[in-house]
Amino acid sequence: MSVWAILAAAGRGDRLGLDRPKAFARLNDRPLLAESLERLDASEWIEGIVVAAPPDWEEPCILVAEEVAAGKVAETVTGGDSRTESVRRALAEVPAEATVVLVHDAARPLVTEEIIERVVTGLGDGWDGRRPGERDRHPPPSGPIAVRCRGGLPD
Repeated sequence: MSVWAILAAAGRGDRLGLDRPKAFARLNDRPLLAESLERLDASEWIEGIVVAAPPDWEEPCILVAEEVAAGKVAETVTGGDSRTESVRRALAEVPAEATVVLVHDAARPLVTEEIIERVVTGLGDGWDGRRPGERDRHPPPSGPIAVRCRGGLPD
């Protein structure tokens, strides 16, 4: 199984009232993006990462990936006007041989290996899509979402 991750980092963060995109909000002394990249890059499940960056923030995203030595980052794309469009643009850069694609929000940087494993292995239970806590009556609103792609990625 080839698992790739899309890191949705193109949110503007208007509600936060910041002078920078949400992915560059600080968590201790680092941008949220750094923590998300490190955790996805360290996952034994994830083969590659595509980052959907805020417009005009592609280079800072690449620099953060380099700074944290996120070697699985294969591409950084310019995000769209919506999360859906950002994910669509990133998905276009995921290799056709990927069988599973995780979509994770950079603004939720505390994803664990256990959450990633639970989401990916849930697909082996016959699910076509999965998110953390799916078996619960009230799944949490955060964490990665996984989609199984039979015969390549959807159009």
